[in-house]
Amino acid sequence: MKLEEDPAEIDRARDELTGGGPTAYVVLRVTDYGDQPETEGGRNLRRLIAEGGYVSRGPTAGEKEAPRRGLPPVISPAGDLASWDDRHQGLPGSRASASMHQSVTGWSSPRTRR
Repeated sequence: MKLEEDPAEIDRARDELTGGGPTAYVVLRVTDYGDQPETEGGRNLRRLIAEGGYVSRGPTAGEKEAPRRGLPPVISPAGDLASWDDRHQGLPGSRASASMHQSVTGWSSPRTRR
Protein backbone atom coordinates (compact mmCIF):
# COMPACT_ATOMS: atom_id res chain seq x y z
CA MET A 1 0.00 0.00 0.00
CA LYS A 2 1.31 3.42 -0.89
CA LEU A 3 0.01 6.91 -0.23
CA GLU A 4 -0.32 8.73 -3.55
CA GLU A 5 0.09 12.51 -3.50
CA ASP A 6 1.50 13.16 -6.96
CA PRO A 7 -1.06 15.15 -9.03
CA ALA A 8 -0.49 12.98 -12.11
CA GLU A 9 -1.11 9.82 -10.05
CA ILE A 10 -4.27 11.33 -8.58
CA ASP A 11 -5.49 12.13 -12.12
CA ARG A 12 -4.79 8.51 -13.14
CA ALA A 13 -6.73 7.29 -10.08
CA ARG A 14 -9.69 9.52 -10.94
CA ASP A 15 -9.73 8.23 -14.52
CA GLU A 16 -9.59 4.59 -13.41
CA LEU A 17 -12.19 5.01 -10.66
CA THR A 18 -14.68 6.73 -12.93
CA GLY A 19 -13.94 4.39 -15.86
CA GLY A 20 -15.84 1.48 -14.32
CA GLY A 21 -13.08 -1.11 -14.81
CA PRO A 22 -10.85 -2.84 -12.28
CA THR A 23 -8.49 -0.55 -10.40
CA ALA A 24 -5.99 -0.64 -7.55
CA TYR A 25 -7.06 2.80 -6.35
CA VAL A 26 -9.36 3.48 -3.41
CA VAL A 27 -10.75 6.82 -2.27
CA LEU A 28 -11.58 7.18 1.42
CA ARG A 29 -13.19 9.99 3.38
CA VAL A 30 -12.59 9.95 7.12
CA THR A 31 -15.69 11.00 9.06
CA ASP A 32 -16.76 11.31 12.67
CA TYR A 33 -19.73 9.45 14.15
CA GLY A 34 -22.09 12.06 12.71
CA ASP A 35 -20.71 11.48 9.19
CA GLN A 36 -18.99 14.87 9.22
CA PRO A 37 -15.51 15.19 7.65
CA GLU A 38 -12.75 14.52 10.20
CA THR A 39 -9.60 16.31 9.01
CA GLU A 40 -7.44 15.18 11.94
CA GLY A 41 -8.43 11.56 11.33
CA GLY A 42 -7.60 11.98 7.64
CA ARG A 43 -4.17 13.36 8.50
CA ASN A 44 -3.53 10.45 10.87
CA LEU A 45 -4.62 7.89 8.27
CA ARG A 46 -2.39 9.44 5.58
CA ARG A 47 0.55 9.39 8.01
CA LEU A 48 -0.12 5.74 8.94
CA ILE A 49 -0.12 4.70 5.28
CA ALA A 50 2.90 6.85 4.38
CA GLU A 51 5.00 5.59 7.31
CA GLY A 52 3.91 1.98 7.55
CA GLY A 53 2.42 1.12 4.18
CA TYR A 54 -0.69 -0.42 5.71
CA VAL A 55 -4.01 0.21 7.39
CA SER A 56 -4.71 -1.76 10.55
CA ARG A 57 -8.03 -3.08 11.74
CA GLY A 58 -9.48 -2.52 15.17
CA PRO A 59 -9.24 -5.30 17.75
CA THR A 60 -12.00 -7.89 17.97
CA ALA A 61 -13.99 -8.40 21.16
CA GLY A 62 -11.88 -11.49 21.96
CA GLU A 63 -8.64 -9.57 21.41
CA LYS A 64 -9.81 -6.89 23.83
CA GLU A 65 -10.88 -9.43 26.45
CA ALA A 66 -7.75 -11.63 26.41
CA PRO A 67 -5.35 -9.11 28.04
CA ARG A 68 -7.96 -8.37 30.71
CA ARG A 69 -7.84 -12.07 31.56
CA GLY A 70 -4.05 -12.10 31.61
CA LEU A 71 -3.67 -14.28 28.51
CA PRO A 72 -0.42 -13.81 26.56
CA PRO A 73 -0.41 -12.69 22.93
CA VAL A 74 -0.52 -15.51 20.41
CA ILE A 75 2.02 -15.22 17.61
CA SER A 76 1.17 -16.80 14.26
CA PRO A 77 3.74 -18.88 12.34
CA ALA A 78 4.35 -15.78 10.17
CA GLY A 79 5.39 -13.84 13.27
CA ASP A 80 2.22 -11.73 13.43
CA LEU A 81 -0.20 -11.51 16.29
CA ALA A 82 -2.85 -14.10 15.56
CA SER A 83 -6.50 -13.32 16.04
CA TRP A 84 -7.60 -13.99 19.60
CA ASP A 85 -10.93 -15.15 18.21
CA ASP A 86 -9.12 -17.84 16.23
CA ARG A 87 -6.60 -18.84 18.91
CA HIS A 88 -8.45 -18.28 22.19
CA GLN A 89 -11.84 -19.56 21.21
CA GLY A 90 -14.46 -19.42 23.88
CA LEU A 91 -13.63 -15.98 25.27
CA PRO A 92 -16.72 -13.80 25.67
CA GLY A 93 -17.28 -12.01 22.41
CA SER A 94 -15.32 -14.45 20.28
CA ARG A 95 -17.00 -16.10 17.34
CA ALA A 96 -16.63 -19.53 18.90
CA SER A 97 -17.73 -18.76 22.46
CA ALA A 98 -21.28 -20.14 22.10
CA SER A 99 -20.23 -23.34 20.33
CA MET A 100 -17.34 -23.87 22.78
CA HIS A 101 -19.73 -23.49 25.71
CA GLN A 102 -22.14 -25.91 24.09
CA SER A 103 -19.45 -28.54 23.52
CA VAL A 104 -18.17 -28.30 27.10
CA THR A 105 -21.48 -28.12 28.96
CA GLY A 106 -23.95 -29.70 26.56
CA TRP A 107 -26.05 -26.54 26.87
CA SER A 108 -27.25 -24.77 23.77
CA SER A 109 -29.12 -21.54 23.34
CA PRO A 110 -32.00 -21.24 20.84
CA ARG A 111 -29.56 -19.59 18.44
CA THR A 112 -27.06 -22.47 18.53
CA ARG A 113 -29.52 -25.39 18.72
CA ARG A 114 -29.66 -27.60 15.63
